[in-house]
Amino acid sequence: MLTKTQIARIQGRFRIPVDAFCPGHYWIISIDRESLIPTDQELAQLSSYREFVVLKTYRETYGRQILKMPLPFVPGHNTAIFRKGAPLNPEDNGWFLRKSTWREGPLYIPNVAGKDYCVHTLVEIIDRYEDIIPEKWERWKLDHPKIFPK
Repeated sequence: MLTKTQIARIQGRFRIPVDAFCPGHYWIISIDRESLIPTDQELAQLSSYREFVVLKTYRETYGRQILKMPLPFVPGHNTAIFRKGAPLNPEDNGWFLRKSTWREGPLYIPNVAGKDYCVHTLVEIIDRYEDIIPEKWERWKLDHPKIFPK
């Protein structure tokens, strides 16, 4: 579980909301407050992913307005909630993702109860989610090599 000091740092320096696994606000992205502490590199990747999501989802002018917010949100947005560390298994420090509208199936992907479960890095879990049109996400990563090194 993240401490108040860690939450303040994440929200202040990286502008990433820390909320519940089912947040009460329409953040672009958020981190589950039950998460393990992400590294600065992972937090930079989440910040960059937030920008990617906004610019691919909303018109450029509106997207730039959203990105200027201290903790970006849009009413009705389907928040991507990230969690580092498996529920009930403190030794698993992999990354997990869920969307705020999910009501059925596993709480997070990957499903730790699944027979093919394996630990994912943050970038691997985003890659897995962005697989419908992966070219845009792959191009984004290539255009940001300091944040997404090979």
